[in-house]
Amino acid sequence: MNGCFVGTALEGRLRAARMTGALEICGVTTGHRVSATARMAANTSFAAVSDARATFDREGPDGRAFLAGEAHEVSLASLHGAFAEAVSSGPLPSEPEAGNGARR
Repeated sequence: MNGCFVGTALEGRLRAARMTGALEICGVTTGHRVSATARMAANTSFAAVSDARATFDREGPDGRAFLAGEAHEVSLASLHGAFAEAVSSGPLPSEPEAGNGARR
């Protein structure tokens, strides 16, 4: 699975904008695209903060079933400390605060 840095202009745009600090990464399938993006961010000298993630039930090569929650937590544990800081964003605001540049 490719992350957001593969085949896109993301890294160039971040560097052109003189991006500093951490990237906030959100997405679906924690162990795939979110993980790949966090790892690539770390490999390209960006700090990654993984949040707002989700995944699905998985089946191991031996047929063992892993519930989505388990797969999600193991994926986060694999990223945390090595490639990203897994944190929770908390509840999202229903309306952006005036003047903070947020868009819907």
